[in-house]
Amino acid sequence: MDKESRKKMILGYREKAITGQCVMLCPISEESSEDIVTLRNRPRNLYYLNQSKKLTVEDQISWFHSYIQRDDDIYWCIYDLSEHFIGTIRLYGIELDGETCEEGSYIIDEDHADEAPYAVESKILVLDIAFDILQMHKMVNVNRADNKVINNIDDQLGFNKGSTIQIRDVDYRYRILYPEDYHKNRRKFSELVEYWGKR
Repeated sequence: MDKESRKKMILGYREKAITGQCVMLCPISEESSEDIVTLRNRPRNLYYLNQSKKLTVEDQISWFHSYIQRDDDIYWCIYDLSEHFIGTIRLYGIELDGETCEEGSYIIDEDHADEAPYAVESKILVLDIAFDILQMHKMVNVNRADNKVINNIDDQLGFNKGSTIQIRDVDYRYRILYPEDYHKNRRKFSELVEYWGKR
């Protein structure tokens, strides 16, 4: 895929909702700012995002206006199938030559996390876009070293062991996922999601 085609795909996915078995990924909008700020400012999320201060809606709106000027970033709000906002997920730093992208801003509301495999399916949908649609050669992920739940999911999806880096004096795991490793491990997760979807 050439750079112009990849850029067109990125911008197209900013306008397109994706529906799975348990979740819908809807492109971020200015109207979603309040929901995002409320979620990010919860104590658990402040901790795992290593966010030093609470955000305001004005902060988020300002960030959104800078986001829409870029062409290397896709940010989704995650909804359950009853259209309740339950989280966010993002692909960013998408290199137009297809070499690397990064996944982040990944939060599932802890009040809803156990209701269905929302975390797993939202991640699979985004990884499918990264590897099957955008045809990226690798994905980088940087999670807090003590975020056991997310690191466990990444282990099972095929991310490498990675290395420890420090961001604002906190240990993070810097990890890489290649498409062949993802596709080798994807099936067991998709079977879990399909099982839930049929319930």
